Amino acid sequence: MSLKSKLTPYFANEQRIVETGQPLIGNLERICDRGGNLHWVSNSEVPIKDAQGRVTGLAGVVRDVTFQWGCGSLQPGKLPRGVRRAGGR
Repeated sequence: MSLKSKLTPYFANEQRIVETGQPLIGNLERICDRGGNLHWVSNSEVPIKDAQGRVTGLAGVVRDVTFQWGCGSLQPGKLPRGVRRAGGR
């Protein structure tokens, strides 16, 4: 999988935030670290706006929730029981 194809979903989320001005809170995402280990992270991003309300940037926080959810051995594409992706995706 190319780097571009890996980054496309993240870029699309950021573009949506910039275009709508709406934050993305608690989006559950699967990532792979440099060692090839899968992790689940909770990603939240909010728009930074100027005095006129235009989005001028983004601020975000990513937390590794892999073991918090007890899903250290989850298969790719499977979410822990009771967890769903933000926005219903």
